[in-house]
Amino acid sequence: SAQPMGVDIVKVIRAADLGGANIEQTTRVGPAGAAATREQVRTAGIESIIEEIEAAAKKSWRAEQATATYDLDLEDLDRPVTERVNVLGAEEISVRPGDFSVRTGPGFAMSSLPTKWALGLGDAETVKRAWPIELRGAVHTATLEVHPPRGYTLAAAPSDVDIALTGGRFTWRFAPLPEGGLRAEARLEVPTTVAVDRVDEFVKAMEDAKKRAEVTLRFLNTATRVGEDGKVSASLREWSTLAHAPDALLADRVGWAQAL
Repeated sequence: SAQPMGVDIVKVIRAADLGGANIEQTTRVGPAGAAATREQVRTAGIESIIEEIEAAAKKSWRAEQATATYDLDLEDLDRPVTERVNVLGAEEISVRPGDFSVRTGPGFAMSSLPTKWALGLGDAETVKRAWPIELRGAVHTATLEVHPPRGYTLAAAPSDVDIALTGGRFTWRFAPLPEGGLRAEARLEVPTTVAVDRVDEFVKAMEDAKKRAEVTLRFLNTATRVGEDGKVSASLREWSTLAHAPDALLADRVGWAQAL
């Protein structure tokens, strides 16, 4: 039978000309996970949860501003909960002259994976494992879009990841977007049960998935690209061309001044 929807995330990162990027993130939590969110809202109140999310987003992205909104129905249990967060001026993802780098991974999916404790692997070697180990099976998905500054393109295309998870599967695939951007799509299928003698295998596959999914996406302008190939005078000419264009980016003007 088809696994129920777990979490679906869409994150869009747009580079500013120079300085911190803007980020929009929409998170939809399926009925099973939404129960915990509804309980949290009943207990703490929506305002305090929104305040907490905004403060956390500002801190983790080192952002000027963060705003969050919630769409949830406390009575309709079959309806997903939707959370939207907009972040402006995220210094954590800054455009530097000639270089826009984004360190990323489908962290949402990784956090949905069961912990070692949930799998009966405590710190003690003597922990008795029940058989089979029950998990909350679900399908988690995410889409990441990165839009670099005008004229900046990806230095090296990342490799797709496809890992079997002992009854589940994790995939992380990349595709180019128009104007030099990149889309990454992740899908995590968590199995409903793992046989006790395959738990170690499952944990190893999870750790492997976490490691291999982390990636740094570097977007470079032509001047930086040529400079990194060791062609210094060609790079200076390229900086000059970029900086003196009628619609020159501030980042490229600053880069030209620094290169002189």
